Amino acid sequence: MELRQLECFMHAARYNNFSKAAEAMHMSQPALSSCIRLLEEELCVKLFDRKGKTVTLNQAGEYVLEHVDLIMNECANIAQICSEIATDESRKVTVLPVVTSWIVPYLFNEFAMLHPNIKLDVIIEQHNAKMVVNSKKADIIVMASINELSKENIRTVYKEEIMLAVPKEHRLAHKDEIDLVDLKPYSIISLTKDRPLRTIEDYFFSLAGFTPKRSIQCDSSLLMRNLVEDGYGPALIPARSWKDLKLVNSRLIHIRKPSCFRYISVMRNNVSNLKESDVTEVYNYIVSLIEKDGHVTDK
Repeated sequence: MELRQLECFMHAARYNNFSKAAEAMHMSQPALSSCIRLLEEELCVKLFDRKGKTVTLNQAGEYVLEHVDLIMNECANIAQICSEIATDESRKVTVLPVVTSWIVPYLFNEFAMLHPNIKLDVIIEQHNAKMVVNSKKADIIVMASINELSKENIRTVYKEEIMLAVPKEHRLAHKDEIDLVDLKPYSIISLTKDRPLRTIEDYFFSLAGFTPKRSIQCDSSLLMRNLVEDGYGPALIPARSWKDLKLVNSRLIHIRKPSCFRYISVMRNNVSNLKESDVTEVYNYIVSLIEKDGHVTDK
């Protein structure tokens, strides 16, 4: 059994067509058919049901494909590990702080002093689409979600209240708490749709049963804070993000209904054994830093 045979089988299963699979592999269709025939002969079982130009996996083929996927993933891991060793990247840990970007200076200063042999690559990305791509490259991801995440590789660090920040001259400023629907007559300030906090904000407004009027949409949380302080309108913000800021011209109001919270979690992706201990060091440092600091600056 050869890897080339397994590759041919995997592509044929993906395309359900030998000709398209051969084209994807840049080889002739007879050559691909020959590889699959040899594999079937070696396994003493047919892997496909053939009907004209279309092929579909049979029960044996489904079973084999499941294991071939594992084999090919391991081969890719071997190639990645060897590449890291060859380029001296085996100790580089990639971090994607989707939220809590305030941790970055600590990583490059304090952590680097404590662990000079661990190389850090920190990805600062503001757009959700690119975050999805980068999250697959990252060893550690700091994220926010509307539900508490409970998985072996994810640790929820804390639960954070989402509050309403209002200019002191706003009609709602005298209240200590509101229902989110009370905002319906007013225009608010929001982040743009490609920002993580906006996704959470939209979810809570959907629970409240309406889409808010937005007077301003900006791509910077700092700009949003300044606009609220300058009296341009209210905004939904994570409470701990603002706890150390001196609000002169605005105040925070609790949201009674729906209950508005987000969860800050740290996730670690699967990594090679070569850098498992390094990823653990960075992971534990980030969790400890966020837990003891109690200050989160949202992106």
